[in-house]
Amino acid sequence: IVAKPTAPFSEADKFALDQYAMHGGRILWLIDAVSITIDSLRASPQSIGLPNEVNLNDQLFVYGIRVNQSVIEDMSCGMIPVSVPGADGRSQVVPMPWLYGPLMATNMASAVTRNVAYVHGDFVCPIDTVGEDLRLVRTPLLRSSGATRTSQIPVVAQLSTIHIQPRAEDFPLAHLSLGMLEEGEFPSAFKRRSTPRGAVEPKGGRRDLSVETKMIFVGDGDVIRNDVRFRHTTNPTVVPLGYDEMSRQTYGNKDFIVNAVQYLADDDGLMELRNRTFAL
Repeated sequence: IVAKPTAPFSEADKFALDQYAMHGGRILWLIDAVSITIDSLRASPQSIGLPNEVNLNDQLFVYGIRVNQSVIEDMSCGMIPVSVPGADGRSQVVPMPWLYGPLMATNMASAVTRNVAYVHGDFVCPIDTVGEDLRLVRTPLLRSSGATRTSQIPVVAQLSTIHIQPRAEDFPLAHLSLGMLEEGEFPSAFKRRSTPRGAVEPKGGRRDLSVETKMIFVGDGDVIRNDVRFRHTTNPTVVPLGYDEMSRQTYGNKDFIVNAVQYLADDDGLMELRNRTFAL
């Protein structure tokens, strides 16, 4: 699991991941192409998102995936707590829609996301598929709603914008891909390249085309991140994955991650049991 990397990968590390996949390894990529977090808004009224250079773009491109350096704003979104002045003059915390926290719709036709509720994300990057001659079968897993727009870098996120009523005509995009499953034979990112210095070739020799394997790509590293509760406690506590304290509901983050890992681990029998639907 490559979860929300923030530092560049060395060529030796990329080679290790590549050859792991070439020999049948499975990888869950959770990549933020833009470096911006909602935590930074606790100390400042605005936050600026810049490219998150982790040196993976070329490798993912060979695998048929491009994580765009932009973030989506979606009218189907979660809530964030905002302090506003109350009638008695004292401030109070109220939930407000946060366009940068989309509720990603799941694909009910896939075993990974069947019967999984909306998945909550933060500053999610859209995904494009590239390459047409690849021996891969692609299945969309997560997508935006029918009222979406994108913000290009540098992304300026401001808390003051939550008081502006969004208009549907300002969100012209629909159903952008945010999570993708690829299955088949992947080309090596190091084909026709020498082994990087410091890298160790696998015992069976390096491969330029993988055996049958599969990978999942998500344009957000926060889908696997637990929130931490700071309010009303002297000891910060970890909130269950996907639970939203403002709305007191649980989104499908945990089910999505567990299903993704089980699917990549080839536990197809258990996946079918988890996703079976009984009709009376």
